[in-house]
Parts: sequence; C-alpha cells; structure tokens
Amino acid sequence: MKHLILHTIAAFTLALAGLATTATAQSAQAVKVNVPFEFVLAEQNFPAGEYSLVRSEPNILILRDGQGHSLAQVLIDGVGSAAPETDVKLKFYPSEGQLLLSEVWSGQDSWVAHVLRTKN
Repeated sequence: MKHLILHTIAAFTLALAGLATTATAQSAQAVKVNVPFEFVLAEQNFPAGEYSLVRSEPNILILRDGQGHSLAQVLIDGVGSAAPETDVKLKFYPSEGQLLLSEVWSGQDSWVAHVLRTKN
C-alpha cells in the first residue's frame, strides 16, 4: 500500500512538471540580436554574432545561438513593462576590460530584464 501511494505521488508530480514545462515553452518571449563585439554572460565569453535572448520562466534569460542552441542561462531581476520601443536594446557593463550583458529591452514586446551579476 505504501509503495502504491509513493508511485501515485511520483506520477502526479511528474505530470505537474510536464504541464509546467509546456506552459513555460508557450509563454517564453524571445528577441533576436546582433552583437557586434565580444561579450560576457554567465561568466562565459561569447564572440560577436547573431543571438536570441529568450525570457523563460519569470526570472530566467537564455542565450541561444543562430541555430537555436542554448549557450547560457542567467537569473534576471526587475522584469517589467517598459514604454513601447520599436528596437531591441542591450546594455553592457564594462568590467576588467570586458563587456558584461546587464540589461535587455525587448522592443515591441515591452519588457525589460536586468541580468543579475554573480559575485566573484
């Protein structure tokens, strides 16, 4: 009986996790960007190039390459609405000779994400 209850709870938990993943995939918001210089995100260096930034979950930002492969993900804070802009804007913070991605303005989707910096 005890095993039946544990299996039922485990199956229910997995079913809820599947629903949450489906809802997240449907609610993700992405912007395409062309970064003309090397930059740092999640303590990783990335070359200049075309990328997508995907806001997934309320507090996660995922960097993807031009083929859609996930390269890095970071925690974000202060996600909120902004006045509608026509262009996507990225802000970078200079630190020790590198440029760290610090903010993403989504343009027409009207959201702003502040990248949380890790402490060294």
